[in-house]
Amino acid sequence: MLSTRGDPNWPDVAAFHYIPGLTSSSADSYQNNFGLKPGVMQKFLEGLGSQDASWVIISLGLPKSVGQVKLVSSNPMDAPLIDPNFYSDSEGADIKAMVEGYLALFY
Repeated sequence: MLSTRGDPNWPDVAAFHYIPGLTSSSADSYQNNFGLKPGVMQKFLEGLGSQDASWVIISLGLPKSVGQVKLVSSNPMDAPLIDPNFYSDSEGADIKAMVEGYLALFY
């Protein structure tokens, strides 16, 4: 946990390191867990061949950007329209916090 906004008691960035690694056999699992479109993880992992790799995810816990969820109908079985509107805050604070998170992790 890291505070990029100056308050060490209120972290806004978290890092997750997946140690088990990424292999082509785990692509479907990661794809399902992160809600990725079919084939995205397989394409990402093509360059690895049979090598193991690990990955890091930086998560912004207190974003300033605001998204929207809209109902498409009165039918509760219809999926809503979701626009997360990532990195849209006018000050650019969200992207700055993400970059600081990566820099803190690797340097």
